[in-house]
Amino acid sequence: MFDKISQGTPWIKADDSIIEADIDLISFALWILNREEETLQCDNSDCWDREGRFLLCKSLAYRKGQWKRPVLDLLLVQLIKVMEEKIGFPLLRRKPWGERGEMAVWATHDVDRLMIKYGLLLKLPVWLFFAAKQLVQGNKENGRYWLRKCFRNLKSREDSIYESIQKLAELEKEHRLKSTYFFMGLRRGISWGERLRYPISHPKAKNLLRHLVGDGNEIGLHPGRYKPFDKGHLINQQRNLEHALGKTVNVLRNHHLLVHYPDSWKMAEACGVSVCSNVGWRSGNGFRAGTCWPYHPFDIHADRQLNILENPMIYMDNANDAESEIVREVLSLANEVSLVHGVLTINFHTHIFETFDLSSKGAAYKDLLEGLKKYNFLNTEDIVGNLWNVNNAC
Repeated sequence: MFDKISQGTPWIKADDSIIEADIDLISFALWILNREEETLQCDNSDCWDREGRFLLCKSLAYRKGQWKRPVLDLLLVQLIKVMEEKIGFPLLRRKPWGERGEMAVWATHDVDRLMIKYGLLLKLPVWLFFAAKQLVQGNKENGRYWLRKCFRNLKSREDSIYESIQKLAELEKEHRLKSTYFFMGLRRGISWGERLRYPISHPKAKNLLRHLVGDGNEIGLHPGRYKPFDKGHLINQQRNLEHALGKTVNVLRNHHLLVHYPDSWKMAEACGVSVCSNVGWRSGNGFRAGTCWPYHPFDIHADRQLNILENPMIYMDNANDAESEIVREVLSLANEVSLVHGVLTINFHTHIFETFDLSSKGAAYKDLLEGLKKYNFLNTEDIVGNLWNVNNAC
């Protein structure tokens, strides 16, 4: 299948009486969408990193050089084109997400850090240790960086991490953009399993939640890395966030994308989650499930469709790339998504505007909002609603 996409080889043809395909598209779709590739390698330690995540380099799509293309969607486009030519009229609308462009954008933000000053007395010794280590190794610039970080946060009354989230929210408000913010639901901000994060019951967390929801944004759950496959622990985090928010939370993305399929889908479904966005690569960006369309995973062994919608994550700002490189990569992925009229799901963490680190990610995000403004920016409620309209218009 990957070879036919990369070589542009026709896999389907039609004559006067029949349409003939030389690959089993249904089997391929079940295999790639449900991540059977990962399930089959569950006992092969070479395919998993230290935290238990499937390695991009071990995927067939990567080995075939096709992980940055929505291969399943492209195959479906070819099939639909042949069928439309055969019957003489269009089967699908070409702008399923409205008239503003050929694709939709779902902007999301993981809130890994909320306040740099939270637990500052515990952070300072660590930063000083990093500074000393770098200076001993001769890395003077890196050593000075950690020292400046210590002194700046001791002197300043502002919290650069919290202000970054406020700047991000204000920027999106100026663009009339609604996005989804994934908050951790931790009861304690300091723990052995999660180290230093933030308690969701903190007044600043509650204040931020109130303002984000008031501006029309959506709140999702970002379960921590500790006990990622423990249903009880997931339920507790969900309840903590719902208590702070004052409403139900049914959108989820795991911290560090710590998931095992299909078990993680089943656990989320059992907790009442309706939308997940975990099918993406942490070590690279692209199309982990071969699609940029939201879909319902199928439990092959139980022979049933899961009552959960997976909205694949296409881009996450993990790499410390230059501003121009970030913009180039996202727009390149956007072009692939537009070819199949899908959803470009992007994830920029909320600390991208932290002034001390002078990150290029904040500047890149500003540029991208301009570059992508011709498309519809949707939240999950809009996406689910549009999917219903698309399905009924086919």
